[in-house]
Amino acid sequence: MKRLFLFSILVVSFICRCSISPYAGGTTDTGNAKVAAVIYTDQGKPASGASVVLLPSDFLPGSDSGSLELNGKQTFTDDSGYFSFDSIDDGDYYIEINDRNSSAVLLKVLISGDNDSTLFLKDTLQPYASIEGNAGAVTETSQERFLLIYGLNRLIPVAPDGSFNVDDLPAGIFHLRIISLDNSWIPSEIDSVKVLSGQTVSIPFAGWKHRAELTLNTTPTGADVTEDTYNFPVLVRLNNSNFDFSEAHKSGNDIRFFKSDGTPMAFDIEQWDSTSGKACIWVKADTVYGNNGKQSFIMAWGNPNAKPISNSTYVFDTSSGFTGNYHFSGDVNDATAHRFNGQNSGSTDTINGIIGRARAFNGLSYINIGVLPDRPSGTISCWFRPALTFNSKSITQGIWGKKTSDSLNFSLSLRGTDFYIDTSIDSGPFGSIIAKLEIPDTGYYVASTTSTFDAGTWYYVSWSWGDNSDSLYLNGVLESSTSGSVPLRGDGNEEIGRSQYDSSNIPFGESHYFLGTLDEFRIENKSRSSAWVKLCYMNQRTDDKLVSIRVR
Repeated sequence: MKRLFLFSILVVSFICRCSISPYAGGTTDTGNAKVAAVIYTDQGKPASGASVVLLPSDFLPGSDSGSLELNGKQTFTDDSGYFSFDSIDDGDYYIEINDRNSSAVLLKVLISGDNDSTLFLKDTLQPYASIEGNAGAVTETSQERFLLIYGLNRLIPVAPDGSFNVDDLPAGIFHLRIISLDNSWIPSEIDSVKVLSGQTVSIPFAGWKHRAELTLNTTPTGADVTEDTYNFPVLVRLNNSNFDFSEAHKSGNDIRFFKSDGTPMAFDIEQWDSTSGKACIWVKADTVYGNNGKQSFIMAWGNPNAKPISNSTYVFDTSSGFTGNYHFSGDVNDATAHRFNGQNSGSTDTINGIIGRARAFNGLSYINIGVLPDRPSGTISCWFRPALTFNSKSITQGIWGKKTSDSLNFSLSLRGTDFYIDTSIDSGPFGSIIAKLEIPDTGYYVASTTSTFDAGTWYYVSWSWGDNSDSLYLNGVLESSTSGSVPLRGDGNEEIGRSQYDSSNIPFGESHYFLGTLDEFRIENKSRSSAWVKLCYMNQRTDDKLVSIRVR
C-alpha cells in the first residue's frame, strides 16, 4: 500500500497541474474512499480558512440530484492548509478550493475500487478565472434564467438582455447549462469552455450550438480592393455545401452574426429556404479593410430559444446613404426605413435571381416607387439580365427613369437605335448602357463602351454622380466618366423598369420598358467610390470573391 500511495501522489500532482480532463482539473483512478490535501497560496504559504466543496462532476443546482446535503461535502482548510473528506462513494468528483476573495483551484478525482485507500494531494491557489457572455434577449422580463456549471455550486442570474458574468472561478474546462425556473426556456448546453487563471472567456453566443468563421478577403486573390469601405452590407450565401440547414431553425430565426470580439452585427435575411437549402443574408460590416485576407466574423446558429431579429433597416441604414433598396424577394418593398415601397404597373413576376429572388419585366411593365428626395449626389445600381441579346440593332430599353413636370428627364437605359443624341454629346455606341442627368437645354451623359449584352447573362451596373463627376461602372469596372454634374431633382415619380423621354432624347417622347430580369436595385444619396462599387460586384457575383465560410 505504501508504494501505491506514493505513486498516487506523484500521478495526481502531475495531472492536476499539467493536464486537462474533459470538463475540469486533472483525473486519477485510485480506488480510494478518503481524500486529503494541503493547499498553498501563490506565495507558498498554507491557504488557511479556504472553502472546500466536493461535488459529483455531474452536479447541477436545482436538479433532482442538486443537493449539497445529499451529494456533496463541505469543509474549510485549517491553519496548515489541510482538509480531508472521508467515506466517499465511488464516482467522479470535483473539489473546489476557494479563498472567497481572489483565488481558487479545482481538483478532479475518480473514486473506485479499493475503499480502504487514501488519496493525498497538494496544490496551489491561483487567481480567479472569469466567464462572461450573452444568451440572447428575452421579450418577457418575467422569464428568469440562470447559468449553471456542472460540478460547481453556482446559480448565476442571466439578465433579460441575455448578459451574464461569473468572476470567481478556478481555472479549468467546464460544461455549462442555461435554464429558466419556469421551464419557459429550453435548456441550452455549452460544452468545453476553457478558462485560464487570471483570464476572462467571452461567450457572446451562449446557447448557440454551432458556429462558423466567415473570412473577408480583399487581397488580389479575393475581391482585390485596396481601400477600406465603411458600413458595407456584406452578402452571405448559404447552401447545402457550406451549411447544414437541419441544424438551424426552419425559418432561420436562430441565425446570428458577431464580430471577432463578440459584438453583435446587424443583418437582414433576404431569403431562407431550408427545403431547397438556400439562404441569402446581408450583414452590416462597420469596416471592410482593403488588401486584407484575415478579417473575419462569427456566424452562430442552433438555438431553439432564439427569436427572429433580422432587420433590413439596420443594414441598409439611411444615415449610411441608402435611400431605397429593393431585394425583389416576394415583394417590391423598400428595405430601408424610408419605406418607398413600389407599386407594380403591369406584370412583374417573381423568379429566381442572382441573389435570392428577382423580378421579371415583360417589356410592358414597370414598378413605380413614387417621388423620392432630390439627390445632389447619388448612386443607382442593380443587376440586370436581358431576355434578348441587346446590341446596336435593338430598341432602347429603360432600366430606371424619372420625368418631372417641367419636362426634365433622368434615365438609365440600354441605348437603342431610336435614341436621339446630339452629335456634340459623346454618349457611346448604340447598344451601350447610357445614363443621363438633365438640366434645361443640356445634360450630362455617361455611357458604356460595351455595346452588346447577351441574353440570359447577368450584368452589374452602377452609376454615381456628384462632387463634380459623373461615372458609370459595369461589372465593377469604370466604363466612362465626365467632369461636371447636376442634382437629380424634381417632383416626378421614379420608376424601375421604364424610362420616359422627351423629344430631345427619343422622338415623340416615348416610354421605353425593360425586357428581362432585374435584381438588388439600390438608390442611394451618396456618390459611391470605385472601391465600393467593385466590392459590391465581387461580393454579389455567383462566385463570391469576398466571403469564405469555415464551420468550426
